[in-house]
Amino acid sequence: LRQQRVVAKMQNEWLTPAAPLQEADIPAFILAAAGKITAIKEQFSAYDSDAKWTLLAAFAWQLNQWEDAGETADAVEQLLTLHEKIPSRIPATERMMMTLAAWRTGLTHLEDCRELTSRQGGNNDRWLDVKQRYPLLAVKDVYRHLDYGYADGADTVRFTENIQQYATTLETLSEKD
Repeated sequence: LRQQRVVAKMQNEWLTPAAPLQEADIPAFILAAAGKITAIKEQFSAYDSDAKWTLLAAFAWQLNQWEDAGETADAVEQLLTLHEKIPSRIPATERMMMTLAAWRTGLTHLEDCRELTSRQGGNNDRWLDVKQRYPLLAVKDVYRHLDYGYADGADTVRFTENIQQYATTLETLSEKD
């Protein structure tokens, strides 16, 4: 009986799907960033990367609303490590969007999606082409022909779009600062 409770608890904790990712909350983001643009820029410009500071800051906001500096630093370091695994021939902004997608679903699913993009005649080094195919990673007739199978591609697209919206907002705020 105790073992059944333990198994049930583990299943509930590990196998329950996460809540769907919500759309970007730009008003809350603006309130949080107001008056802090210079500090945010300094913090995220300090990373040795070709990634824009606005994308790194937006990524950190998406993860934890900048509430945990240690977690933020670790996540950004992990993201930049993953960034190095994306082909450097891809232009910087597109490469970073692919890195964000890989962070969300894993590098293997990004590679599956890039391969799918190529098979369908798209440019697998172009984020917009890859992004269009990400939702197909959840379609059984598609994912069963891929090396790494199912992924919630729509969630990944939402994740990257939220970050892009936050980054664009930061760029606008920094111009006014």
